[in-house]
Amino acid sequence: MGERVKPKNLVEYCVKNKIPAIAFTYNEPTIFSEWAVEVMKVAKKKGIKGVFVTNGYMTRETLDYLDNYIDAYNIDLKSFSDKFYWEVCRAKLKPVLNNIEEIYKRKKWVEVTTLIIPGKNDSQKELKQIAKFLANLSKNIVWHVSAFHPDYRMLDVESTGYEKFNTTFCPKCGTEVIIRYGYLFHKNYR
Repeated sequence: MGERVKPKNLVEYCVKNKIPAIAFTYNEPTIFSEWAVEVMKVAKKKGIKGVFVTNGYMTRETLDYLDNYIDAYNIDLKSFSDKFYWEVCRAKLKPVLNNIEEIYKRKKWVEVTTLIIPGKNDSQKELKQIAKFLANLSKNIVWHVSAFHPDYRMLDVESTGYEKFNTTFCPKCGTEVIIRYGYLFHKNYR
């Protein structure tokens, strides 16, 4: 189920294969911050960037600890509802919002991802709240909106319908900007 890799060997692999960044992901990387820092101490010397794909639920001390090693964050903003965060995640929304703001203030690259779960966090009101929060922070923050599919403890929830992801409109003039069918692009206007 995996193999132990020393930071030096991981970085050597990246250098050999011209990999410019190491992403710490697919398990909350905050729980192995110490290992990420050990990797990045070696990686930084070779010009390799560090990325955290995170739930954004870490302390200020953790952000301070990572500050010289992690260059970019992709933060899961699971909802804009305290109720959702408590009922689904057993967590609170405010620390995640605070960390998005704090990481942005630290001049790190910030992207946000929201998984759209039908009937849970997919209301127009909530999506507009997320968009407004991010735009008020910076209109340059990339917001990834992902489709949900049933798994693990949410087998009773339907997949996100493709109709929610088919067309992107310009918010100013209403012109179609991107036309897609699921993950396939039909047209991309610039």
